[in-house]
Amino acid sequence: MNPFIGVELHDKPGAIQRLLLMLGQRNVDIEQMTVKKDRDTARLTVMIGVSGTPERAQWIRRQITRHKDVIHTFIVKNSYHTVLVAAIPTQKPVHVPLISATPIDSHIGYYTVAGPRHAIEEWIEANHARVFALFPSCLTLKFSDQVPRKSVYHARGGWNNERKIILRRQRRSEVVSR
Repeated sequence: MNPFIGVELHDKPGAIQRLLLMLGQRNVDIEQMTVKKDRDTARLTVMIGVSGTPERAQWIRRQITRHKDVIHTFIVKNSYHTVLVAAIPTQKPVHVPLISATPIDSHIGYYTVAGPRHAIEEWIEANHARVFALFPSCLTLKFSDQVPRKSVYHARGGWNNERKIILRRQRRSEVVSR
């Protein structure tokens, strides 16, 4: 299991770009990355899965603390989870550090709670909530260092990609047959 570094940032424009730029300058291989936005506290919780040893992860964590938008960083000891919970609908949820609780718009009193397992348990106790559904991990987004020059839509050739390929082959075969 690769080490995961948790970073809590102020939600400012360009904060994630600056973080990625800083990591890129230090040749950090990012394998997985998840960003959670907490609207109540105007904070972003970024979970970064890095390839390397725990010592390298500690070094990366120290480098990240130099970032101007960073509130605090932590190495995730136990895995990062996402849980769907039902809390008391009338009151505002109690804030627990390292946790991002996002209300589900269509259902009052239901929240998706993401964070390390021990912090989720603390949040559930503090808010007298009950677990409704468990997602094994929040770390789903695969991240590649190679930034595409065009948007993904163009890189894949657009909607009529197959038609373009067929037309190109027809043109080439006409040239050969002449």
